Formats: sequence, C-alpha cells, structure tokens
Amino acid sequence: MHSGEEFLSRHCNTPTFQYSRPPVVVTVAFEHDLTLYLGNREVRLIVFGPAHTPGDVGVYLPQEKILFAGDIAFFYVSPLAHEGTLKGWLRACERILAMDVETIVPGHGPIGTKEDLRLVRDYILLIQQEGGKVLDEGYGPLEAGKKVNLGPYKEWREWPRALVNVYRWDLERKNQLDAPLDIALYMKIIEELEKMKVE
Repeated sequence: MHSGEEFLSRHCNTPTFQYSRPPVVVTVAFEHDLTLYLGNREVRLIVFGPAHTPGDVGVYLPQEKILFAGDIAFFYVSPLAHEGTLKGWLRACERILAMDVETIVPGHGPIGTKEDLRLVRDYILLIQQEGGKVLDEGYGPLEAGKKVNLGPYKEWREWPRALVNVYRWDLERKNQLDAPLDIALYMKIIEELEKMKVE
C-alpha cells in the first residue's frame, strides 16, 4: 500500500484500493474543445469551465445527440457552486441549450433533457437575482442565503446548498473569487447548512 492510500485508509475510513491495472499516464491535455474519433464515432470534448469548477468538460456524441454534461447538470439536486463561477455556469447552460442535444447525462440526478437543464439555469438565475436583492438589503451572505425564497427549488434534494451558492455569488459580485476564503464564515455556513438539512 502506498503511503497516501495508507493515510486515507487510516484517517478517512477510505477502503484500500486494489488496482486491476496500473494507472494510466496522461498523454493529452487540452484547454479548448477537442474532437476525437473512435472508429467512425465522433466524440467531442467540450470545455465548459470555469463553471461549477475551473475545469468543467462535457463529452458530446453528436450522432447520438447525447451529452455527458458532468457537474454542469444537477437534475433535481441543488447545484453547489463552492469552487466555480455562477456567471460561467450560466454561460455553460446557455451553450448546451444552443446545442443539438436530445439526452443529457448529468453529474447528479436522473438522465434528462434540455428542459431539465433549463431548470438548472433558472436556479442559478434565482440565486443571482434573489440572492443579490437580499445582499443589497445589507444582509451578510449567511443571512442572505437563509432569506432567499427558493420557490419550487426547495423541493430539490440538498436545497440548503443555497447558503453556499449565495456566499459564492456575493464573492463573485465583489470580484473576490480569488480572495482567500473566509474560513470562519464558510464553516458557519456549512454548520447552518447541516442544521437546515435535518429540520
């Protein structure tokens, strides 16, 4: 067992990994969309990030009109924007909605369509608009996250993530996404999120 695996196994209740084959060394890196051909099948790797994270990539099969959207798509599970940018996430949603796609395989939730992705886009818009209004009233991000009216999105799994999303939107509005994280505030938000889950 390698020392990293041993540490994880001991301290994080992580099982020991048994590899059926050795790890593969990366031989291709890309920053822009990339098209590959597997036999006669065209496979497009589409760079959506920064969105949910700085490096979001989707896999598009144009002949089948299928998109493996990764974490751009959270279907009926509240999105979580703790690493990314809400503006970028909206751009990614709009790009997908303009594509010739019939089936979307999300990172979270059931397989869906553009109709499901429109709900994700609308959730992000709600966080920006409603969260922005409450922040503009002078509330801090923790209080603002609690006050945002999620409407039908409160029925989605993990709905208290709105606290983190409003916090992230507050940083983005202030052009502070690269600023050091306010650990004390972030931990309060996470504590509150956990309390709200059980209420």
